[in-house]
Amino acid sequence: MAPILLGIGLFWSCSETGPEVRAQQHYQRGVEYEAQDMPASAAREYEEAAAAGMMEAYYALGTVYGKEEQHERAIGTYRALLRQWPEEEQARKGLADQYLAVGRAAEAGALYEALLAAGEPWEGLWGRLGDARLVAGDAEGAEEAYRKMLAAVPDSTRVRYSLAQLWAEQGQCREAIAGYRQLLQNPAWADEAGQRLADLLLEAGEVVEAEQLLRDLLERQPEARSALWSLGGLLFRAERYSESLVCFERLRALDQEDYRVYFLLAKLYGRTGREAEGLEALAAYERGRRTAQVHERMEEEIEGLLRNILK
Repeated sequence: MAPILLGIGLFWSCSETGPEVRAQQHYQRGVEYEAQDMPASAAREYEEAAAAGMMEAYYALGTVYGKEEQHERAIGTYRALLRQWPEEEQARKGLADQYLAVGRAAEAGALYEALLAAGEPWEGLWGRLGDARLVAGDAEGAEEAYRKMLAAVPDSTRVRYSLAQLWAEQGQCREAIAGYRQLLQNPAWADEAGQRLADLLLEAGEVVEAEQLLRDLLERQPEARSALWSLGGLLFRAERYSESLVCFERLRALDQEDYRVYFLLAKLYGRTGREAEGLEALAAYERGRRTAQVHERMEEEIEGLLRNILK
């Protein structure tokens, strides 16, 4: 009986450490490493599981690479998955997303269109197709895709923002203003939409509403530099110099290396009777401008040297 029992024991031992079991073990360790925010270790475990033929490991590996912005590796992972399981439409979407992340918009767009034609249920596909078309320079096609997305999912704020941004870039200010206004009640988009809306309103001469938007934004985010620049400029043009000065002094406190701020400070100190501080600010502006010019020349020289080396 002993040899028979030993044989059975060896059989079960081999079965328990077979390829599928080992793949599952590697996969589980990958999940645990991800939970501990150790993506490199997770990727190594997922690679082992994928090499053993585990489809879920390919998906997990592609996701890790995508999150870590290792997009070319993610592309390779999804391609490898599709070679083994060509019917996996979710992998095609993952591949399209990674193509888009590296600017290969035409390939991404073709995949999104194929998925939509196949009737895949992912509700974000029209929005992603709009993104791909926009990156490819097809503004009209992007607008069409975004509109279809909003018709299917009216509360898609990300797509609504992208569409408003597209309208602004195309000079359709009225449509862009309306689009940004719709986003003001959404906490996730209120600040960014508010900044862009304020800038458009300033261009349209709607100064009062623009000022209120910028002040509301700065109440929520006192260190929002774009809002400080916009509000400071608005107040300067309105000859409200003391109020404008507050904005630019705050900008200086946030970044003392930004020499452009000192130019405005010099002007404002001069117009509020603080001539000595104005001269100091002007001197700081000149020093910063010269330093920036030196850095720019150095970068040009380094780029020229690299081009000569690589010839």
